[in-house]
Amino acid sequence: MAFEALARLGAKADRLMMFPDDWTVDNNTSEGKLLVKARDDYGVKLVPVRVESFPGEPTWAESFTKLFAFNQTAYKRVLSLDSDSTILQPMDELFFLPSAPVAMPRAYWLESPGILSSQLVLLEPSTIEFDRVLEALGSRKPTDFDMEIVNDLYGKDCIIIPHRKYDLITGEFRYKDHATYLGSNREHWDARKAYEEAKFVHFSDWPLPKPWHLTAASDIARTQPVAAELLNSLPDDLVGVPDGDLIVEDDFDSIQTLDAYEARLQRRERRKFLAAKSFFDCKEFDRCAVTLLPSLLPQQPVSREIPVAPISATPTKAKARAVSSSFSSRDSKVDVPELSQRSLFLSLYARFLAGEKRKEEDSEMILGPSDGPVTANKELVALSGILEDYFSAREASKAIKRQSDGFLEYLYGVILAKGRNDDLARHWLLRSVKLYEWNWSAWQELAALTNSVEMLAEVCQQLTPSVPAFLFQVFCSQELYQSTDALHDTITQLNRFFPSSAFLSTQRALLFYHAKEYDSAAAIFSDILASHPYRLDSMDVYSNILYVMDSARPKLSYLASLASATDRFRPETCCIIGNHYSKSSEHEKAVVYFRRALTLDRHFLSAWTLMGHEYIELKNTQAAIESYRRAVDSNAKDYRAWHGLGLGYELLDMHSYALYYYNRAAALQPWDPKMWTAVGSALDKCGKPAAAIRAYKRALAAPADAAPPTAPPGLSATGVPQNDPDPLAHAVGGRLDPDLLLQIALLFEALEDIDEAAAYMELCLAQEEGPDDEDTIGGPGVVTGVGVTQTTSRARLWLAKWALARCDYDRCIDLANELCQDGFEVEEAKSIIKDARGRKGDTK
Repeated sequence: MAFEALARLGAKADRLMMFPDDWTVDNNTSEGKLLVKARDDYGVKLVPVRVESFPGEPTWAESFTKLFAFNQTAYKRVLSLDSDSTILQPMDELFFLPSAPVAMPRAYWLESPGILSSQLVLLEPSTIEFDRVLEALGSRKPTDFDMEIVNDLYGKDCIIIPHRKYDLITGEFRYKDHATYLGSNREHWDARKAYEEAKFVHFSDWPLPKPWHLTAASDIARTQPVAAELLNSLPDDLVGVPDGDLIVEDDFDSIQTLDAYEARLQRRERRKFLAAKSFFDCKEFDRCAVTLLPSLLPQQPVSREIPVAPISATPTKAKARAVSSSFSSRDSKVDVPELSQRSLFLSLYARFLAGEKRKEEDSEMILGPSDGPVTANKELVALSGILEDYFSAREASKAIKRQSDGFLEYLYGVILAKGRNDDLARHWLLRSVKLYEWNWSAWQELAALTNSVEMLAEVCQQLTPSVPAFLFQVFCSQELYQSTDALHDTITQLNRFFPSSAFLSTQRALLFYHAKEYDSAAAIFSDILASHPYRLDSMDVYSNILYVMDSARPKLSYLASLASATDRFRPETCCIIGNHYSKSSEHEKAVVYFRRALTLDRHFLSAWTLMGHEYIELKNTQAAIESYRRAVDSNAKDYRAWHGLGLGYELLDMHSYALYYYNRAAALQPWDPKMWTAVGSALDKCGKPAAAIRAYKRALAAPADAAPPTAPPGLSATGVPQNDPDPLAHAVGGRLDPDLLLQIALLFEALEDIDEAAAYMELCLAQEEGPDDEDTIGGPGVVTGVGVTQTTSRARLWLAKWALARCDYDRCIDLANELCQDGFEVEEAKSIIKDARGRKGDTK
């Protein structure tokens, strides 16, 4: 900034800045922070003014504001400088020019001679001159701007300032003819000499836009690689300073260099790094890699032959060892020159991404013959070998001990994870986050490898308490479907540091979602959507919640339209639209959008599971099983996909397979009664009634295991008074699932344990109505019965037949009469009544 240059050059004059009067001088906005910095650090006097703007060319529409310098009458002389200028040398000598209303250089670059330039104006403020300026502003032509006004007013009676020192424009360095600037056709143009003698340089290079107009990203991507490549091709003597002596901070130096040796390497390879980074930004990954690491150039044409790898949703230990070992050996050694960690990481990471890109291209269509584990990243072997050798050499080196920034460790962990070497990958990722804890990508990879709560506890013991570590704990626990008061307390504590964090709010909503507290989760997602309407992260989960909630279809439709208007090519958007179509029973369209989500991102795991659900609805069981298999291959913690696999095999009457997958789902979600109900059903169909009974009982107890925090005081999570000696005595009023109770009773009947069967039939029947004493349960309206259902009527019919067999005719007739009133099995109930009355008469 100009004021920094004036302070650095030791300018004696006061420094004054005119700024728009609608800006605030505080630290709440970026403009306000800069104003405070100018005032406090460089002693600038701040003068708010009204911005004068007139219609016309936008480049100069607001340039009239600079003429308010004539109104700064507190000073005898003012040197007005344009804001898009650079001060190279002191200019205090201008204040000692002879007295005159104004002094300006000539606009030498214009075809019309004698035109004055208003980029630098030495003026004598006065009310008379300011009134003349205001009058000229009022009578200006539509094509007149600030330069035309000062030329009209002072073109004949101003002091001319030499332009060669005081008004060099940036466009001069691109011109072919420099005679007007030099003032002679005989003088030789020397760009370095012109720059060294200049005291003031103005950014003026029509038709290039002004510096404050951002260049389009497409233009940068198109031109930056060319410029960087040209810079990299220049010899050191032409650049004027060797790379080893070049000390320049750039945008890539965001992480402070850890040692002098690393700094020297970065300075030496800076031009190569700039070229490689420009190629990386343009997604030319192979070109980026070989720019820094020429030994990665292929010795033969790149083969696109697809290697075959083992396919398994649940790989056995032998298969896991086979896959791991295949990525730990390599055929050829790659020579790695002496590079900084920054350059080595960029080159190897670019090569890794190039391999991932080729893998995606070879995979072709979703659920095609080449999709999934059959197609591998063929760069993993070489990259793993390079990093293994690098770390071994670094550990063995005694001459130079290089400190690490953690990014190469992160890359090595990612490569090992791709090779299914989870334990070693977890070790290197832990090293990475310990070295540099602000790399959230490393935390995410570590979370993907944390498969249980016990493993999470083991990982957290090795971490130093910090904000990223706490964020990881919350994120990973949420991924493991944990929802405890301690996690909510952690989020509350983090909210003290980040009170308006959408990420933390999303994590809390996901915790409620996994606990099946859909109303609480939906309320948080609704607030996030209101505060951040263009934020699509995790909004596919919000659509899942709206899908299962009653009367939420309008909200789901609104969310789908909003996401589509924001970015229709995001996988979250495709999943939201897919849920919208699924809610409308348009399952074919839903599959189209879920496949589109996977085309955009094959690692978007929820899309695999949702697509499996739709194939189940379409009775395409094989496609559903394959979709669920891809989901669990990518994320073995997705209990919904495991349950879907069990359902698919159950529909194929392969109950042993279904039992295996249901058990995996129940192990991941032990508090979900749906999981244990599925296990019980599979055990029953496999001919294991005793085990099925235990599974069904676990399903009945699952809500108690979940222990939601909303239970009334003095009650357990199922509404049973605490410390009660007989909890079954209170298991009425719909607290237990009558369907499960009926299934348990029928299984006991199959085991010929009729007394137990009758007890569970009575318990099933008791779910119709609430308890008589509502005060002991927490007040009226807390728990209500399920009412008369087909399930309870089946239990009533069974009990009526059992009472008839036990010669309890009064009980039998009462139950049968209730069946007639309920409207279920009326004819059979009448037959039972007739039979009971006949037997009762015979007895009398």
